Amino acid sequence: MTKRSKFAALAGAAIFAALSSAVFGQGANPTLIGQYGDWGVYVSQGQKAKVCFALTQPKERLPATLNRDPGYLFISTRPADNVRNEFSVLVGFQMKEDADPSVTIGNDTFALYARQTARGFATSPKKHA
Repeated sequence: MTKRSKFAALAGAAIFAALSSAVFGQGANPTLIGQYGDWGVYVSQGQKAKVCFALTQPKERLPATLNRDPGYLFISTRPADNVRNEFSVLVGFQMKEDADPSVTIGNDTFALYARQTARGFATSPKKHA
């Protein structure tokens, strides 16, 4: 495991521990299951249900001189809520309330929505009607 991977794993556990009770409920305590390159895989058993997720950090953020909290990308599964492979981003900075975030992967663009969390704003896919 590289220094960066170890740091990402520790940082991921720390950030998730800070967010877990606010996002997933009291008693959530993540356990690192494995580290796969830049991705850490975790499981958390809260009072209500189990949450499984993969977590990584961006390799580069531009502009580099901008002062902000770390950013994280999550892909989570919550079996009790019938949620699989939910994509979320903790951006690490305050977003405008009327923000209309999106992510582009290859030729596909996905609309996101912004919401306030315990550590700033996060973005998740918009629900399709």
